[in-house]
Amino acid sequence: MHELAAFAHRTKATTTVLVDKLEAMDFVRRAKSGDDARTKVVVLTERGEALKEDFERISSKLVSMVYAPIGKTGGEKLERLLNKVLVSLEK
Repeated sequence: MHELAAFAHRTKATTTVLVDKLEAMDFVRRAKSGDDARTKVVVLTERGEALKEDFERISSKLVSMVYAPIGKTGGEKLERLLNKVLVSLEK
């Protein structure tokens, strides 16, 4: 859960609550890692996989809407600057 939380820039507790909710709705399930039985991985269920295309389409549309006023170059610059802010805040 630690890696997923870091990737999502959320606390482990927040990520655990979210995964619990998604698991209760049958969108994901926890499974043992092939490398280490003590480690759990979160995988999409069949129901979650069915929504994957919709999620990717909606996500892409949102990104396009956010970056439309500043263009691709402006969006890339914004991401670099926000990453610098994030790194600074994590120190």
